[in-house]
Amino acid sequence: MQILVIVLRLAHVVSAILWFGGLTMLVMFIVPAIDASGPVGQQFMQQLMRHTKVAVYMPVLGVLTVLSGLSLYWRNASISAGAFGSSVPGMTYGAGGLAAIIALIVGIVMIGRPVGEMGRIGAAIGQSGGPPSSEQGRRMGILRARIETGNKVAWVLLLVAAAAMAVARYL
Repeated sequence: MQILVIVLRLAHVVSAILWFGGLTMLVMFIVPAIDASGPVGQQFMQQLMRHTKVAVYMPVLGVLTVLSGLSLYWRNASISAGAFGSSVPGMTYGAGGLAAIIALIVGIVMIGRPVGEMGRIGAAIGQSGGPPSSEQGRRMGILRARIETGNKVAWVLLLVAAAAMAVARYL
């Protein structure tokens, strides 16, 4: 059983670091640089989305983080006959876990779906060989704003989750 806990904890901590770190890089540095770069930045973003696995990498890390965290929480609750969940550390871990679950949902709804739609619109623009239509440009702007808002909301939620996980055991 101890090996399972070590593996779950390793998976949880490493995937959480990569998830939060990756989102931090996007929110704090990459997206602002893309915004400041105009059309060249948009080309970079299209390249990033089409030719890398970033759109798969982030949700996979989120799912791995949440599932391993839920497994660890469930284990602690079951070996304590439920007392863990009502302890201050247990409630703190629970609050952090809830923040991470909400961040994952925000990522799927506010980031993942719009990224997919942007990819389809971008492919249609590429096939037409010309500039985007006014409707395509308008829709891309709406989707981009939704993604940026989703990134920021998910980042704050992951910050809350990380803070809760960092201090829970000492409460």
